[in-house]
Amino acid sequence: MTNGFTSESMKELLRLTSWCLNPVREHRPSMSLVETEVHRIREQEIRLTTVMAESSTPIVTLGSQLFTTSR
Repeated sequence: MTNGFTSESMKELLRLTSWCLNPVREHRPSMSLVETEVHRIREQEIRLTTVMAESSTPIVTLGSQLFTTSR
C-alpha cells in the first residue's frame, strides 16, 4: 500500500485515521471534516503525482488512482 501513495499523502491519511480513532468521542472530527480532509488529501496526491507529458496532457500515476468518488 505504501507504494501507491506519496509519503506526504500517507502521513496525512494516517494522521486523519489516528484522529478518527481517538477514544474520546468529543475529540474526534465530524464526518463533514473527515470528508473535507479526504478530498484535500486526494487533491494533494493528484498534484504530487501528476506529470505533464510532452503533449501537455496530464498523466496521473497510481497514487491518485487509489482515491475514487461516487459523484
